Amino acid sequence: MRNDMKPAKNWLCRVVLVVLHSSFLVLGVPATAQVAGNNAVYNSNGLVQPSTAFIDASKVSQGSDICATIHNILTSQTFVSGTVVDARGIISANPMVCATSPWSGSVRSPSTVLLPAGTIVIPSTLILPSNTKLIGLGYGTTGGTVIQACTTSNCSANFPTGTPMIQTGLGSCSPGVFCDTGVSVENLMLDGFSLNINGIQNGTAQSSHVDHVTMYRILGTGLVVSSQNSGPYTNITFDSGPSALSTTTCANITGPNGLGIHGLTCIVITAANAAVYLDSSSNSIEDVRIAGFLDGVLVGSQGAAQSNVLFNIFGDTIISTNTPSPVNVIHLSTLHTVTDISIMGVNNVGGGSNNTIRDDLTSTTLTDPYVAMYVLGKSANGGYSRFTTSPHAATWGSGASTPSGACGASSAGSLYSNTSGTGAALWVCPVGGGSWAAIR
Repeated sequence: MRNDMKPAKNWLCRVVLVVLHSSFLVLGVPATAQVAGNNAVYNSNGLVQPSTAFIDASKVSQGSDICATIHNILTSQTFVSGTVVDARGIISANPMVCATSPWSGSVRSPSTVLLPAGTIVIPSTLILPSNTKLIGLGYGTTGGTVIQACTTSNCSANFPTGTPMIQTGLGSCSPGVFCDTGVSVENLMLDGFSLNINGIQNGTAQSSHVDHVTMYRILGTGLVVSSQNSGPYTNITFDSGPSALSTTTCANITGPNGLGIHGLTCIVITAANAAVYLDSSSNSIEDVRIAGFLDGVLVGSQGAAQSNVLFNIFGDTIISTNTPSPVNVIHLSTLHTVTDISIMGVNNVGGGSNNTIRDDLTSTTLTDPYVAMYVLGKSANGGYSRFTTSPHAATWGSGASTPSGACGASSAGSLYSNTSGTGAALWVCPVGGGSWAAIR
């Protein structure tokens, strides 16, 4: 061998030895005992150990009862608060019938529970403690995750009448004290199996929300909110299915200072009283589509409703030929105090005898197919300040010129402020209509 090749050979041998030595070091890293269902991670000492942040529930499945599997994980001595429990890999008989709730007993630890596709039958209310997130794999009427109420046809007995399928928060706070927080329900469908039960109820859990949830065949109330400072409730579909009761309702909002409902479709096949009851203050309801109810959004029928905003409310008669349109897309009641309400973008495709806005406070009924704005202020001296874009109701408007032309009889009492500084400053439409008259 040539002498000038020896250094290269020695260099190559040293590289091979270093690589082999490194391989033995990696293979020689000891692993601590693993727990079924835990992911493996490296700790600060370079040792492999189970992760307490994520548990694969399919590795510790307790037979066909998915709720029992989740319950055993949540009550395990090694369970760490806030852990993600991933049950998406559980493959079992469909439907999966539960004997009890995963949160039954004294389960209070926060967690995120990921549910699999398929139907999960529950015998009673799922009560979610604070900082619990329940997330499914889809919310359509076919496929995805379906939580179904127990009946004599799919398990042992009927789900208790008048109770919710899901309750956010423990609901056991002292009066006026809101001790629950941070609960969310997302991306799943609730099937009430045509029972007189409710969908989701939030009585005490502030800073809690619902998103992308379909409520199907529920003959009670889909969403019941009495907690303050909760929401938003977004992308919700309520469909009562083949039947409904006169009392079937999409949503009942009595909790103040909420983030509101944003994106709601309400459908019943036979006429029910009201789609949405709004009886609280400082809430907003927007992007709502309603079919089959006598009142779309009924304001102030059960309690005071002040400083609320309604935006883009659509009374729809196209969904089904068997579904009547709302008689009143928006109805303001006199049964309780209603003031400072702003209504923007109301559409009524029913036409005819259907009302876009029925305001009992001022005895005003608007049948306009579309009303861009209707704002009602506070009551003073037996009347209300009001502004509307409808030409069929009195309002108070302003502009940089004097009004000209005739005003209709339906606009009698309307006021107009001339801000140009030329001519009279205040004008009125007289009783019976006619020409605008300067009064100041």
